[in-house]
Amino acid sequence: MAPWYHVAWMQDLLKVVKAYLRTNKECQLKLNTDGASRGNPGNAGWGVVFRNQLGVVVGTLVGGLGVATSYEAERTAIVEGMNMAITKGWTHIRVDTDSGAAAKAFQSDKIYWKVRALWNKDQAS
Repeated sequence: MAPWYHVAWMQDLLKVVKAYLRTNKECQLKLNTDGASRGNPGNAGWGVVFRNQLGVVVGTLVGGLGVATSYEAERTAIVEGMNMAITKGWTHIRVDTDSGAAAKAFQSDKIYWKVRALWNKDQAS
């Protein structure tokens, strides 16, 4: 199984650790994220799916970005998914992404300025 990256949002703390797709008893919901582009850059979009501990889908969200890179789409999926969680008041979220580069950007706090603006705005709410 290929490695996935686990972004755990727990009590306003963002941590990123390399992990394999598995259940996590500390988390109430799992957020699967993905982004893609046709060409790089090209027409891009992102999507997220929230599942509870039983695997039941409890929320979805998708969006288009116009012309963007696949990396931008991956990062946007993570931010928009977390924004949805914040809006809904959901805590203890496990985020699974197949983009090691996006996960590392959050881990090292090296997030593209457009994504950072969205991230900071929603964390302040």
